[in-house]
Amino acid sequence: MDLEQLTKDIRSAYPHDPVSSAQLPTPSALKWSLSEDGMLLLNERLYIPDHNNLRLQVLWYKHDHPSHGPLRPKQDHRVDPPRLCLAQHA
Repeated sequence: MDLEQLTKDIRSAYPHDPVSSAQLPTPSALKWSLSEDGMLLLNERLYIPDHNNLRLQVLWYKHDHPSHGPLRPKQDHRVDPPRLCLAQHA
């Protein structure tokens, strides 16, 4: 799965998720906003709808993406902070 397809899947899942559908097309609560490209943000992090295992797909993409290689070097223990919000209820 590539990033472009993942982005399309996230956008297409918004109407099927009760949390995200309540905040679109214009977020009504202060902690919600839209990114410049129209993605829904919760507390300035990308909101991933709970639809069709999409959250698992995002985790797979982020942690098992082929560009990371089969194993990361053991000496590199640094982890970038996640910029995703996988909250069940907001």
